[in-house]
Amino acid sequence: MDLEISFEHFHGLMQLPRIVQIGETIYPVDAHLETIVTGWCAVFVGYSAGLMGYADFKLPAQWSVQRQVAGPAQLRDARDRVRAWIVERGYRTEPKLVLLPRIYLTLEADDEDGIRVAIVDRASGNRMRVSPWLASDDIRSIDRYRAEQAAWLSEIRPRAADPFAYW
Repeated sequence: MDLEISFEHFHGLMQLPRIVQIGETIYPVDAHLETIVTGWCAVFVGYSAGLMGYADFKLPAQWSVQRQVAGPAQLRDARDRVRAWIVERGYRTEPKLVLLPRIYLTLEADDEDGIRVAIVDRASGNRMRVSPWLASDDIRSIDRYRAEQAAWLSEIRPRAADPFAYW
């Protein structure tokens, strides 16, 4: 009986880094444990005995970690949407969990040295708003369109930078 309870309790356990990064800000150890619990309907189980810098969570059913050949591991939700990156420990760096917002602003390049500014919905992959193609050396126009897109995004989705909003 105790063995069954133990297995049920630990089935689906995932180790996530205790240091969290949102945007460019890196937060101190354990600063977002409670936010992860409430934002992702997770259960904080404790600290990983085998991995320094990691905490054990029981995440919702069908959430998974996908390891990549190159680049960080991806934490995916039940609908297979990337919700976070797990950046493993490197030389003189601690592992960190990079939380990703649903809607983000990005630069896209084409094959002919052109760049455009786009607002992308990570859940659907759709572009919500796109600038015209610009020359890659036209920094002034790129910055202007980036500022316009950011202002538009903050107007329609004021919490767009929050990785727990709008999912």
